[in-house]
Amino acid sequence: MVTAEDGNTVNNWVVTVEIWVGNSVNNMSDIYVLPNPNNGKFVIHMDQKPEEFSYELIDVTGRVLLSRAVEGKGVMDEMVDVKLAPGSYQLKFKSGKDVRIEKLIIE
Repeated sequence: MVTAEDGNTVNNWVVTVEIWVGNSVNNMSDIYVLPNPNNGKFVIHMDQKPEEFSYELIDVTGRVLLSRAVEGKGVMDEMVDVKLAPGSYQLKFKSGKDVRIEKLIIE
């Protein structure tokens, strides 16, 4: 139950939270971004990369600065070298329906 600022209006709210755990989520759990923070040169490492895998580098406004699909399956060491202003960015990893977001700091 939520009461508005006027103290009179009352609304009932229902919040539903669903948690899904599947095998493919585990494929996304072993992603490492090294080093972090960095100067724009870093490695994305995965011990067991799924066959369908991509990532995006996103700035604070939501603009996609880099988008890449990575072929093959198994161990991955993806070297990334970007020239960006110092700040906070996001790396968005996708595999099928699974998505994982990591914070990236550029110094």
